Amino acid sequence: MDMALRDTIAEELRTLRRLPGPLDSTKMVHTPHILKGLGGGDADVAALRLLVMRSEHEEDRDIVAAMASIGYGSESETVLDRLTDHGAQHYVDARTVRRWSDNGIQKLATLILTKGPWIDPTIELAITISATYATADLNLKVPRNIGMAKPELTVNHNEIDIDLTRSKRDPSADWYRTDSFRVELIDGDPVLHARLAWRGEKVPVFVCTAHESGGRSVSAYLSLFGLEVRVRRLSESQ
Repeated sequence: MDMALRDTIAEELRTLRRLPGPLDSTKMVHTPHILKGLGGGDADVAALRLLVMRSEHEEDRDIVAAMASIGYGSESETVLDRLTDHGAQHYVDARTVRRWSDNGIQKLATLILTKGPWIDPTIELAITISATYATADLNLKVPRNIGMAKPELTVNHNEIDIDLTRSKRDPSADWYRTDSFRVELIDGDPVLHARLAWRGEKVPVFVCTAHESGGRSVSAYLSLFGLEVRVRRLSESQ
């Protein structure tokens, strides 16, 4: 675990605690690391995921106190008022709630670092090009806390049926792959045009790896649709 980053996240949580008013997306703009890690830069998503973490650990006294102190479920403007209000619910004083909150902030920082979607979704289109056809496959890495739809792939205007198999899993992400599939090159320019789209809660990282046997040029770029790959014949002058 990156302890320096955890300390940075904990300090951002303390910043949220100091800010006046209830917890909402406007507060999240003051926490750039949490904003990026939980929301990919989207304050509403980051705030929502922080609330989800609280609901997942509602039996943890410290995390519940930390969330109350940063403004969850409270309309109080000051941190002292929020601590006092939470203490009144549990028949303890504000100092005790502050101690619980300090512990909860450390726990939340660890959760954000280890369970938050810090890894961007990544999808690789691997293409091997021969004289008359190409073979391709997909490899995906999906963070466990990010919802992504099934990828969509068209090659030469034909939709490819994608059958994903999970190849690996760890606490942060799932890896998927497809079997290789074959597509015929067409008599035109480009000889192959692939379009890969992958929609979900976060914009993915697209990667294209290509191997060709000669006489072809491969270009890959991002468009409004996702990843576009074009394979063209090299001109004789080249």
